[in-house]
Amino acid sequence: MNFGILEATVDRAKYGIFVVFMDFIMICIFAYFIWYLDISQQKFAKTFKAETIQMNTFTVRIAELPLNKEYGDNEHVLKAHLWKLVEDGLIEQYKKENKGEEPEEGEKMIEIVDIQLANTEFKGLKELNDYAAQMTARKPY
Repeated sequence: MNFGILEATVDRAKYGIFVVFMDFIMICIFAYFIWYLDISQQKFAKTFKAETIQMNTFTVRIAELPLNKEYGDNEHVLKAHLWKLVEDGLIEQYKKENKGEEPEEGEKMIEIVDIQLANTEFKGLKELNDYAAQMTARKPY
């Protein structure tokens, strides 16, 4: 065999061993690359999840709510009662943590953004939750 300007003779057995050895090295490098890629993807996913705020992070599920008949089939009345209940609970928690002091007017505590009601017997609830998760995972244009 000629290697550029060098002339050397290499027999087939030694060349075969060289090729097998190089194949082994390439397979090891490829396996390391796959392993490193997997580890870096896991780190990225962990960082992305830690830095992403989603509504399901702050969702509270309340079970055994009264039937609609108790509020005249008006879910807005039920929402208002829930809103008041949560706000009163937050104020009580604030008082416990601050030795009985009332929060000052306009002081930021935890803010209730929205209260949504859903029937757990609704068959499409899982699909709606999955769709909402997909929509929030999308990047804006």
